[in-house]
Amino acid sequence: MTARPFDILNVGTEWRTSDVRALEVRRWYPPANQIDRQSLERVASLASRTIELFDDERFETFVGLFDDAMMQESRAGIVARAWAAIESLYSEPGETTMKLSLRVATLLNPEGGEARQSTFALVRRVYRRRSDVLHGRKKHSGGDDARDALELARRIAERLIELGRVVDAGYLDEHALIPWELSPSRDSPT
Repeated sequence: MTARPFDILNVGTEWRTSDVRALEVRRWYPPANQIDRQSLERVASLASRTIELFDDERFETFVGLFDDAMMQESRAGIVARAWAAIESLYSEPGETTMKLSLRVATLLNPEGGEARQSTFALVRRVYRRRSDVLHGRKKHSGGDDARDALELARRIAERLIELGRVVDAGYLDEHALIPWELSPSRDSPT
């Protein structure tokens, strides 16, 4: 399997960050036998957009925290750092988790529908796990906690690279739907 950035596939039950098999990272690079001009142009386009995104301090902070999350030795550390990465983009002091969850769900699912509802529920679940771990209500975070937190951060990174910009929280607020609405009433953030 060819390594590709930002795709977390396997976080097993006996997982440690130092275990090379623990994180299978793959996403954008095609297998060597499938490389063609179109594939190379896609990689070049994504690389160019990513480089431009680093001009935005929010993206640079996000990537630093996301990278730090992948280097943590404990699942609790992974969940906490991945959540910090997400918050660095779309949370402001005094805001509720619901608002952050709506922003992330809107960013990842601009078309609305059940996909947005599912993402909204995932963000809320990851936040609850993060709170449980950081506030001592849960000593050992389950195996899916780390995977879910990293996957959520990965999806955000991928979406921002696809768009070529960090979508402002205010824009997402204007275009957010309450989670039980199934279709958007305004333009999507694309």
